[in-house]
Amino acid sequence: MHSHGGPLSRLRRGHEERVLDLLRRHGPQSRAELGRQAGLSRTTLYDIVGTLVASGAVVAAAAAPGPRRRGRPVEHLTLNPAAGQAVGIDFARRAVHVAAANVAHEVIGSASRAHPPGLSWERRVELAERLVASLAGGTLRLSSLGTTGAVGVGVVGPVRTAKGEPEEPLATLAGLLGKRFGAPVLLDNNTRLAALAESTWGAAAGSQDVLYLRLSHGVGGGLVVNGSLHRGVDGLAGELGHITADPEGGPCECGGRGCLETIASIGPVLASYRALGGRADDVPTLLRAVGRTTSRRC
Repeated sequence: MHSHGGPLSRLRRGHEERVLDLLRRHGPQSRAELGRQAGLSRTTLYDIVGTLVASGAVVAAAAAPGPRRRGRPVEHLTLNPAAGQAVGIDFARRAVHVAAANVAHEVIGSASRAHPPGLSWERRVELAERLVASLAGGTLRLSSLGTTGAVGVGVVGPVRTAKGEPEEPLATLAGLLGKRFGAPVLLDNNTRLAALAESTWGAAAGSQDVLYLRLSHGVGGGLVVNGSLHRGVDGLAGELGHITADPEGGPCECGGRGCLETIASIGPVLASYRALGGRADDVPTLLRAVGRTTSRRC
């Protein structure tokens, strides 16, 4: 006999957490896929999965559409969609984007709303709250997040951290959102979170080391090292947009001068094109003009 907190019990709980984490990160998996990724024997995995299914934490997912093959269909397992929900909020430069999903990676709904530049954080949080309340035809309630729910928040610009938590004023923003939504809040740079998403579910899925670069109204980047998001000592790892490209360049909103963002983001690129005599107010117009120039040269 072993006590509840004995080594075998702790080992079993570790196996259960490993299986749950794989389903949380990668979505529906077959038992064979779970066994390979978790490094568990067939017998141990089936025992662990049986316990998780019996507790309601894991359920069998619907079979993927496609041609029917011979033999018994392969059963895929997923986290119970009713076990919890998460809300994602992206505070972009000129808009707020929100989405809600359950723990089975099923998107409940998404919405966006543009706003004028310089809108206060209080007004942007109010906008986010209204957008979240409108998801799923208005049936999603913030209180439904419960203890298993969470709010992930992406913001523009450097997110300095102290002991793993964002510094002011973003710490105040995280606290405000926590009170509004009644759930834990994870706040980070939106490009860095995009890097994590791409390495988990997107184009870089399966890769342990990823460099992500975004060129938009700003220039941002993110680093995933050994499968985990790398923030650096002060939380600024991956901030490629604030590497000095021209020491004599113009001022940047980060307080520096000549940052890559002041040269390679959308605004400066369009301004440089217009300074050369071109006419373009947005990127699609610029790309069409470049395409016409290239075709003439060919």
